[in-house]
Amino acid sequence: MSDHYIHLEEELGLSANDRLMDVMQSVGADDELIITIDKYDDDQSDYLFAILEKNGFEVLTKGSHDGKEYHIIAHKKRS
Repeated sequence: MSDHYIHLEEELGLSANDRLMDVMQSVGADDELIITIDKYDDDQSDYLFAILEKNGFEVLTKGSHDGKEYHIIAHKKRS
């Protein structure tokens, strides 16, 4: 079991999609993918959910303790 982390500091867009697609390929069945974005971008994260779900991931969300970041926690769906 491994954890894979992506911190998307820049504006969400094509570069974020590319990074996400690259990392998703290395996530195994027992791994966890944690994506961190700025709290102010959380309303733009719907397309990240769509990409993850389309590629067989279950998605949970969690705010950070300081309220400045937003975490998307994803696991591959079990068959």
